[in-house]
Parts: sequence; structure tokens; C-alpha cells
Amino acid sequence: MPTSGTATLSWTAPVAAKVVEYRVYYGTVSGSYMQALGAGLSAGNITTYVVTGLPVGHTYYFAVTAVYARGEESAFSNEATKHIQ
Repeated sequence: MPTSGTATLSWTAPVAAKVVEYRVYYGTVSGSYMQALGAGLSAGNITTYVVTGLPVGHTYYFAVTAVYARGEESAFSNEATKHIQ
């Protein structure tokens, strides 16, 4: 029986924005992420990311931000959820 799982996230890029990086945030409580704002997992400029090593038996909440050319980070996206079994 596996002790950890993965979640594959995919999102749509903002229209007409100069995004240099996307950051992925996740946690086990809605709206409360394990990573501080600015310290999310870097997805580079690709709109898909696989989060690995998620312990089983929990529901995870995920959000993404965009970092723009001037260094500003957007607000969190809508959340996605996944239960790891």
C-alpha cells in the first residue's frame, strides 16, 4: 500500500500578462498553505505541475499564483482539492 501520492495541477495562463513564473501552494486546510506567500513551489513558466510526496489519508488544497516581470505576485487562484488515498 502506498504511503504517499501525487497531484497533477494544470491551469490557464492569464491573457496578455508577462508571467515569468508560476508558484504552487498547498495545505490540508482550505485557504491555509504550508508555503508562505512568495515561497511557493516554482513551476517555472509552464502551466502544469506535479506535486509529489503527499502523505495518504489527507485532502489537499492547492492554489497557484503568477509572478510578473516586475516581480509582483498575483493573488491566489481558486482552489483545487484532491484526496490522497
